[in-house]
Amino acid sequence: TGRLSAPPLPLLVTAATPGRGRRSRRVLGLGLASLVLMGAGAAVDLLSMQVGAAGRPTSGGQDAAMMAPPAATTTPSPQSSADAVSGCAVTYHVRNMWSVGFTADVQLTNTGTAPVSTWTLTFAMPGDQRVLQGWNGVFGQAGRDVTVADAGYNAKLTPGSSTTLGFNGSYDQNNTAPAEFRLNGVPCSVNAQ
Repeated sequence: TGRLSAPPLPLLVTAATPGRGRRSRRVLGLGLASLVLMGAGAAVDLLSMQVGAAGRPTSGGQDAAMMAPPAATTTPSPQSSADAVSGCAVTYHVRNMWSVGFTADVQLTNTGTAPVSTWTLTFAMPGDQRVLQGWNGVFGQAGRDVTVADAGYNAKLTPGSSTTLGFNGSYDQNNTAPAEFRLNGVPCSVNAQ
């Protein structure tokens, strides 16, 4: 609320009597001057009022300090999974091989400190190897680059947990293991068997 103004002074009007004309004009002038000053004071009060952040009118000085919204405090946000230490390990095992093809199992382990809620595993097939059919993941291959997205039911990997996927592949000349795997862009340690 703004400051309260003093009630207006009564306007004194006296009948003009001989010899008192100047005095009555003086009293009338003082009354008008008082009204003008009170009106100016009210105008200044209205102009000095400001609407605070909470939509309440405030005035300068102590009133503003008392009605001002509290200063915003910043609370530290919890550490995001991107900031947490990330890591993964892959065990690549060729369990069956024939003249132009093979079957490989890939065990993927979250060795980081943050859970993974969805994942994409990428790696490059050496030489002329091709993925023919995969399981426990959604496989795609462009050139030598292979991308495997989680199958939904195995999307979550808590720290220390693993999932296993696999595929049948073909080759003509080269059947060596892929050298590098990445989980969501993070390089994994590789154990090829």
